[in-house]
Amino acid sequence: MNNLIPQLSVLMTVFNAEEYLPGSLNSLFDQEFQDFEVIVLEHGSTDKSLDILNAWGDPRLDLETMEFNIGRTSALNRCLSRANGEFVAILDADDLAHPQRFGLEIEYLNANPEVGLIGTWSKFIDQNGCEVGSSHPPISHEKLVKQLAIRDPIVHSSVMFRRKIAVEIGGYDESYIYAQDFKLIIEFAKRSRIAVINEELCSWRKIASSLTSSKDLQIARAFDEYRLFRKISSELNFDSITRLLNLKQRILTTLILKAALLRSGIFDSIQNWRFQHGT
Repeated sequence: MNNLIPQLSVLMTVFNAEEYLPGSLNSLFDQEFQDFEVIVLEHGSTDKSLDILNAWGDPRLDLETMEFNIGRTSALNRCLSRANGEFVAILDADDLAHPQRFGLEIEYLNANPEVGLIGTWSKFIDQNGCEVGSSHPPISHEKLVKQLAIRDPIVHSSVMFRRKIAVEIGGYDESYIYAQDFKLIIEFAKRSRIAVINEELCSWRKIASSLTSSKDLQIARAFDEYRLFRKISSELNFDSITRLLNLKQRILTTLILKAALLRSGIFDSIQNWRFQHGT
């Protein structure tokens, strides 16, 4: 990489990703748009992920390593703190960016300065790379905000945003273990417009793992969503129908959290559990 500041910084956090990491890296460096740096944090992997990164050989890959896993949210913030580009893109170490993704996203953001964050339509692939589904959220700010009342509509590995706004927000909220990307999108929607490109420019890999099925993560996911849907109800302007849908989602996430706590043998009320955990 030359001494000029790249227009784009790509953030990638890596933990035990050796099976899919080469494909993800290839999808980055095969982009038609080439003015970028790749900010990588490898933290605590016990497989060959670090060997793959050390052997990659492209000077645009800026690698930091840690001996232990610091968690997804903290890892993203460490990467963000090292980013230099005007724009920041995300790619998880097991996902794929299609060759035109960066160029089209930057073109859109340059043409629409009121948009702070953009995503794309996405394919869902399995561990063998076979397509198993897709995500085609609405493309306009207004319709995306309505979607935020009930779900996170944008695949994180398709996201690009303006670094300046992300810094103003304070980066990813480290009180969220699972839904830090959803929280970031909400914060962008409060400060700018958000949008989606209606082309499948990302492949998001759906894989089963012991991590995603662990009881602790099930509770973290349920608790993050429990908080977010309540936060959204007071911070975003919804019409009456969308507000009703949000209310239903808040009731549902309360039940899901209660069930997750019960499965873990925790019989206190949600309020007592939150107090005990300082949340």
